[in-house]
Amino acid sequence: MKKINISKINDEDIYYTESIIKKHWKERKIYKPSDNLKKVQRNILLQIKEYFFSLSFNNEKYYKDLHINKNEFKHVYSYIRKKNIADMAKNHVWKKFVIRIDIKSFFNSITKEMIEKYMKLFFEENNIEIDNFEEFLKIVSYNNSLPIWAITSPFISNVVWYYLLDKKIVSHIDERINYSRYADDLI
Repeated sequence: MKKINISKINDEDIYYTESIIKKHWKERKIYKPSDNLKKVQRNILLQIKEYFFSLSFNNEKYYKDLHINKNEFKHVYSYIRKKNIADMAKNHVWKKFVIRIDIKSFFNSITKEMIEKYMKLFFEENNIEIDNFEEFLKIVSYNNSLPIWAITSPFISNVVWYYLLDKKIVSHIDERINYSRYADDLI
């Protein structure tokens, strides 16, 4: 069993709020991790990813995909080395029909409860022990959701949507249908 060590954080080392302007001049509040929190998040992510990639995290050219069910996870193109949105689009060239769905407020739609449920499932299925799961949740979530700017958010979003959506869709489609997901874009 792989054990992931979670560093404790102080309440001051959490997130701070910034506002950004989106399309049509709409304001969006984002939560950015403090520098200390970024270090803790990076450490957690490194530990998890080291476990899932064949060689050391520092040897970037030899990365493999996550060791989740690769047959199902092959439909995910976001936040995975050597996969990108162009690769995803190639699956749908020359198709008679293409349906595109966008998940609104992608990161913020992932609640703390979803993180807890699906990350526990992910850790359990992959034989990973977290020494302090409550602290883990405090580090990777804020205001009851997955913060956009957290270093751990892309990885966690892929895990959550894998269990919540990708796995179910893939189990209900046949070989004539190509399904792909890049973050919040489903095709």
